Amino acid sequence: MSADVLYNWYKPKTTTSLANCRIDLGCGVVSVHYRRAPEDPFPAGLHDCLSVAEWVAAGKVEGFDVNRIVLGGESCGKRAALLTSL
Repeated sequence: MSADVLYNWYKPKTTTSLANCRIDLGCGVVSVHYRRAPEDPFPAGLHDCLSVAEWVAAGKVEGFDVNRIVLGGESCGKRAALLTSL
């Protein structure tokens, strides 16, 4: 994973939709803080999302079932999730 890509583990007490997924589904959640335009034009952010997805899928995160990975997002994150899944 690229050193400049940040990620967060959401704790069950957090009141975001991602945290609710963790609570409701009992799964781990990684949130990618991808680079955004205009400072970093497309496809920089997509590369960040791909790096994190590959990192998780390679089994680098303890407690993640690599056979059950779901990508999602809100606003522009939906587009990033869709493109990452391709």
